Amino acid sequence: MQGVLTPEGRWSLVAERRTSHPFNPETPSTCVICHLPDRKAPVAVFNLPRALFLCALSPGAGSDSRLVEVRGTGPGPATASPTCVAFTPEAQDGLDLLVGMASGEVLLLSLAGCLAQPNGGKPVPAAIYNEAGVDTPARAVSVQWIPGTNGGSFIATHADGAFHAYHRILGQSSDKWLLHRTNSEVEPLKMVPHRTMSALSRGCSVIAAMSPAGDAVALAGRDGRLAIHAYPTGACIGGFKSYYGGLTCVAWSADGYLVAAGGEDDLITVYSLVSKAVAARASASYRLASVGQDCQLLLWEVSAPAVRAATRTHSVRSWRGVKSLDPGSFAALRRGDMPLVGPLVQQRMTADPLSSVTVSEQDVLLSSYGGGILRLCRAGRTQ
Repeated sequence: MQGVLTPEGRWSLVAERRTSHPFNPETPSTCVICHLPDRKAPVAVFNLPRALFLCALSPGAGSDSRLVEVRGTGPGPATASPTCVAFTPEAQDGLDLLVGMASGEVLLLSLAGCLAQPNGGKPVPAAIYNEAGVDTPARAVSVQWIPGTNGGSFIATHADGAFHAYHRILGQSSDKWLLHRTNSEVEPLKMVPHRTMSALSRGCSVIAAMSPAGDAVALAGRDGRLAIHAYPTGACIGGFKSYYGGLTCVAWSADGYLVAAGGEDDLITVYSLVSKAVAARASASYRLASVGQDCQLLLWEVSAPAVRAATRTHSVRSWRGVKSLDPGSFAALRRGDMPLVGPLVQQRMTADPLSSVTVSEQDVLLSSYGGGILRLCRAGRTQ
């Protein structure tokens, strides 16, 4: 595979990491791109089946990568199997990286501390949430920092449908030695009790995405429902039901007025919070990328009047006083009523089922369920 040709030009394959584990649909590899103030190049963090993979995204940085092993409490492979990651540039104490585990635990680490480790290093978490599965032993499906909280609050969802909001005690982790410590005997930071938001918990696996403003959370579930809730009230302010099967991924537009979700029906659905409906086709455009277990990368351009309407809407909004909807009342559109749009680009990328795609201005990063990684760069950039 030499690259991908898009309307904007060619994206060339510049780096590849081979699959290291067999396919397991319960342990997808995901990626987050992180920007640290003391590093010129951003850093990509992947959760692989048994470790984190850190890679600098800069020309000539092919060797600036490493694997680090993270572990929660207790024996067994689940405590050493990361399932999701999240990063925030807002953390004032340097503890900016969340890692969800197959055991249900959520680890708090410093990305700078992980980068200071040698290849194969074992950074010690500064804190462990849901320790030993005290609240739920179910696999962590997604972790998300809440914007505007200075790294003080985050949410986690689990394979049993549990939704938890956590609020850290800030100001207790300013000592720089915490960023580089390797002694597992050091006592982790104390935590305030988390808050279980039962209104948002579901009876099935859900994946969450916080809005850019931190005032709403979109939950895509294996029951086929996308429910958008105001945060922190929990009021349901919109959503839809899939045509068929469960939803497995969800993302927001940069302005916070559109939500895209996809899953087992092989469709990408774009929902507008402005019109409170699935978006229809028109002149404006909304570009997104998706991957699937068919090993293919697809690039879409969805045209919708809701996109144009959203660009004219003021950025300040409030969900106070909004009547909460019943997510169970969402009905799926009939196939004939769907505004179907074909992909701009459709290309098989690998022989391994793909689990995530992350796009920046200069990079497209793909990861597979078995821990394989592909890095594509715009033509003109060299490894």
